Amino acid sequence: MDIVEPLLGMLKEARALGSAVVWDKAGGHAQLVQGHGLRNFTPELRLAGPVHLVQTQGDILPVLQGLKDAAAGSVLLIEDITPGRALLGDIVMLATQCKGLGGIVCLGTVRDVADASNLKLPLWAHSCSPVAASLGKPAVAVQAIKVGDTRFECGDWVFADQDGVVRVPKAHARLVIKAAAIKNKKEQIYKQRMLAGEDLIQMMNIDGHLQRGEPIRVEF
Repeated sequence: MDIVEPLLGMLKEARALGSAVVWDKAGGHAQLVQGHGLRNFTPELRLAGPVHLVQTQGDILPVLQGLKDAAAGSVLLIEDITPGRALLGDIVMLATQCKGLGGIVCLGTVRDVADASNLKLPLWAHSCSPVAASLGKPAVAVQAIKVGDTRFECGDWVFADQDGVVRVPKAHARLVIKAAAIKNKKEQIYKQRMLAGEDLIQMMNIDGHLQRGEPIRVEF
């Protein structure tokens, strides 16, 4: 499934954003996902995109169905009701990358985890094992998946990196991404000015604030 034009623009902006800047500009329209028990197998990569939900009872076939049905740019969010064996490995990860998906979050077990970094494919999972699950039974429809203390519905956005995991409801995703992208650009300008020799304390007017009660300048 091709990426529609509005989503393409959102994805380009979203993939440059860390979870911290998204949280800063969410204006209350985000949840910090806690208690998820997920391991970040690609800490060098940022994960961002609308989730496509997959639920399975220890079988691989639902994951393949999810891969088939997911729109390009989305993130596979997989919940294994009976975890223990790996639901996916290098072949599925390569297919995920080839289809243009944004990454994989697996509430269960995966394998061939080193391939995720090689493929530049963000991968989060509860655990890894060399033992593959069986092909099994087809998927059943799922309306929501709970990740830790947070409920995700299809189309909600997930942002995840070394700082943490954040959910943004689909209804607010466009505005949050736009606001976070503006903040991110302003922060990059601040960093460039500092690298060019400007002093952060002066840029923010810390001395003026401490000595004369002047406002602190925060331009990002």
